[in-house]
Amino acid sequence: MKKLITAALTVGALLGAQAETTNTVDAARIVVTATRNATPIRSVAKNPSVITSKDIENGRYSSVPEALQKQAGVFISNWADNPSQAQVNLRGFGGDNPHGKTLVLLNGRKLNRPDMAGINWAQIPMQAVERIEVIRGPNSVLYGDHAVGGVINIITKEPSEIPQTTLTASIGSYEAQEQTLTTSGVIDGLGYIATLGHQSGDGYRDRSGYDTLSSSLRLSGNINERISAYAEISAIKEQHQLPGALFGAARKDRKQATNQDDAAREETINIQAGFEALLTNELLFSLDGGFSKKNIEADFPSYEFAPFFPPVYYDYKINTYTLSPKFTLLTPIAEMENELIFGVDLSAEKLNTQKYNVPNRSGIHTDTKVTKEVIGGYISDTLNLTDKLLLSGGFRTEENTVEVRHKEALASYNDSIRHTEDAWQMALTWLPTETLKVFAGVDRTYRYPFIDEQAGYQSSAPFNKNLQPETGINYEIGVEYMPASNLVLQATIFRTDMEDEIAYVWPDNVNLDETTHRGVELSAAYTHDVFAINAYYTWIQSEFTAGANKGNEIPWVPQNKLDINLALFLTDALTFTTHMSYMGSMFQSSDNANNGVNQQSEYVLFDLLLQYDLPTDKVDVTVFAGIDNLFGTEYNYLVSWGGYYPAPERTFKTGLSITF
Repeated sequence: MKKLITAALTVGALLGAQAETTNTVDAARIVVTATRNATPIRSVAKNPSVITSKDIENGRYSSVPEALQKQAGVFISNWADNPSQAQVNLRGFGGDNPHGKTLVLLNGRKLNRPDMAGINWAQIPMQAVERIEVIRGPNSVLYGDHAVGGVINIITKEPSEIPQTTLTASIGSYEAQEQTLTTSGVIDGLGYIATLGHQSGDGYRDRSGYDTLSSSLRLSGNINERISAYAEISAIKEQHQLPGALFGAARKDRKQATNQDDAAREETINIQAGFEALLTNELLFSLDGGFSKKNIEADFPSYEFAPFFPPVYYDYKINTYTLSPKFTLLTPIAEMENELIFGVDLSAEKLNTQKYNVPNRSGIHTDTKVTKEVIGGYISDTLNLTDKLLLSGGFRTEENTVEVRHKEALASYNDSIRHTEDAWQMALTWLPTETLKVFAGVDRTYRYPFIDEQAGYQSSAPFNKNLQPETGINYEIGVEYMPASNLVLQATIFRTDMEDEIAYVWPDNVNLDETTHRGVELSAAYTHDVFAINAYYTWIQSEFTAGANKGNEIPWVPQNKLDINLALFLTDALTFTTHMSYMGSMFQSSDNANNGVNQQSEYVLFDLLLQYDLPTDKVDVTVFAGIDNLFGTEYNYLVSWGGYYPAPERTFKTGLSITF
């Protein structure tokens, strides 16, 4: 038992409280997110996907959404050719806000915003990312709100024992360019890693340009043999244009913009710190706390429809505070190994939004202050009934309180609402051989309404107290088979029955009729001396099971999706990588009646990348060149309410990386 605790503490010292890995086991076979502790995939009642640092290096991905889409088969939507505005969709939830049902973490810290806006992915510099874990299916017991379709945890790099610096620069189509610097090392036992980055481009369409500056610093180390600690800070300054949707005949010119002045700007500062302490040989305590500050300006002159509606300009200020104490107890029960995890998650989010009708932001039209406070307690346990049979279960109870103070000339109000939800989980994992895992589980999950789904502070709509949280029950069974150390096969069958999913039905947000999401997820990965291949296939059927739309498919959910990556190691220095993605057809977002108008057709994409390591002695130099969408396939990032958001056709990129 002492060895187990010591190993856990060593992991914490290396990667902080939320970013554990291991030096003795393949990092791709260890996950943090599934249990909030470093756990072998073999012991987890899920089939996670892990995007490793080697995957990221081989793919030369410029953003987290690109890596998720190509390496883990995650369905991505977007409003423009701008990586910062992508929306992720796990387990086929579709609709206008699928990102609200996927929890995204950075080193265990929530990135999801309290309002309907998606995550700004620019706040995650790709040069700082070590690995990405994707856990499909609910995990509300451990994480609470948003963890309905799944959890994505981005884990940043740790300091290298030997001082190391990497410089990367690349250019691409439509004036795309990127420059990054990463340096790390250890000074007197204190590890450090610092990053700087710049990314910009004009975008595929007119007025779809973007520009991002990012920086980060992480410090970590062991205070003594029993205590480790870390602290990190990051800052991002980002701006992007919004070209708008194309309607009707305008679709003939895919590159044109319909919004000539819409744009947004964001500045973000994130601070997080924590420590991990071995209190006894069987009890581990960790504490993580964080602060995030976002200042956002959004300009929508396109909203003008004179004389009825004026142009709109928003200012947002979002401050987020979090604190998460956690205990891990490893002590036998009736001589059976047992791991008990329990903790509390506290968060407070303060959003202040002001709405104007003129670009110089004089004369406030609406002024809204929103406070969202969440307190949740959870307990999770894994009991080894035998050497080959694991029983896991957990429970969470959580209270979510929202208070709104809204001021405008015609409809000011002060109001509040409090929701209390519970989640539970039970699973059984059978390990009949050293190469086979079989599991089955059932979960209860939930999602609270976004604050602007509940409170109509962007219009004259009142506070909507009738809107209830979404809830659901998920069932899944799965198998993992490793006939060899370099071959992994996974299969999962799932069904999620949801109640009260939230959608906009004019003139307000409402709880929909019952829905069901069922599907099959298959993955395979094989590594050889001369090549490596992995594939991820999903079949999903998401449909309404009650009400006027009973039997209809939930829109903007592809029933079939397949991603294949092949890397050929032509020589020790030359690597050729190709990616193929097949996307099935789907109804446009908002087409709950399945009328089939503006339906997105199926399509196939091919990407190529060639990398060469130059024969140098004192520094490592890699040059690379690639083509995305090789055959110039025309498709759309998103089709919603009759509007099309075209994606780029064939694009090129080239660059180099220097490490010394």
